[in-house]
Amino acid sequence: MNADDERLQAAASLLQEAVHRAREPHAGAEDEPALGPHGQELLHTLWPQPICPTRLARLGSVLAEWVERSDALARERNRFVRDFRTAHGFDRRAYTPAETRELDSGLARLDSAAGEHLRRAAQDLLTLP
Repeated sequence: MNADDERLQAAASLLQEAVHRAREPHAGAEDEPALGPHGQELLHTLWPQPICPTRLARLGSVLAEWVERSDALARERNRFVRDFRTAHGFDRRAYTPAETRELDSGLARLDSAAGEHLRRAAQDLLTLP
């Protein structure tokens, strides 16, 4: 893995850390997602020098936007599963091979789209002014 790939992976991990922290029970008290120790490490990996207040504010906005987008993607996946189960039942063992393929391909499509959104958000994060 080259240095650019490592930075992209660190940026994606930072975005996911923001999502995890936002979903913790204490979340919602701040306007911007708080970062835990792992998030702080990732932040330092991406920007070893102190971050100016303007960039830090923009970073907080980008993280908050990603948390909202991630939640929307999770809701889309949950709706797909709910609708599939409503149509075909809850017991996967009772699905026909075609139904199993439909479920698996739908989940793979949604997961792939979510991964692409994460990759693009990570790239955008790395281009913060």
